[in-house]
Amino acid sequence: MNWIFEHLQIVVAIIAAIAYMLKRNKPEDEAASDPGEDEERSRKIREEIRRKIAERREGGAAPATPPPVLRPQSRPALQPVDPFGGPPKAEWPTLRKKEPEPAATPPPVPQPSMAAVLERQARLAEQMKELERARAEKQRQAAEVRSAAAEQKREAAAGAAGDGRDAWLKDLRSAQGLRRAIVQREVLGPPVALR
Repeated sequence: MNWIFEHLQIVVAIIAAIAYMLKRNKPEDEAASDPGEDEERSRKIREEIRRKIAERREGGAAPATPPPVLRPQSRPALQPVDPFGGPPKAEWPTLRKKEPEPAATPPPVPQPSMAAVLERQARLAEQMKELERARAEKQRQAAEVRSAAAEQKREAAAGAAGDGRDAWLKDLRSAQGLRRAIVQREVLGPPVALR
């Protein structure tokens, strides 16, 4: 068994050679067994040819005249059609010569009076001043709110940091609190291999 695995290439080559020889011999066997079919087919073809020859001889007494060849009637020569439509037609220049009708001029726009224009500008200037005052007031209020919020945030941070630190130090004074702090350092701190 080991010899087969060690010489696997030789075994495969031998199997391929045997398969090749079997396939090559197989068509010869089929050809030897099927000569009756080929002979039968040849015989039928020969009979068909003989039958057609006999039919022609019997009908050959009256020679068949070939049908007259019909030639197409000659048509008058047509001029080839230009794919681009040929030379420009005479109508085209007349179309180009026509000019579009001038559009009717619109009636003149009535000019507003100078007093109305000045009054409108004065109203717009007053509205702009009011809007500027409102914007300045809103900016001042926003700045006050921001400064108050920042002050509250600073106070809360300072108070919370002091309270938390005092509680932590008080907790470390007891033995139970100290053990908890050591365990937390082991769990939350850097790994031992990186210290």
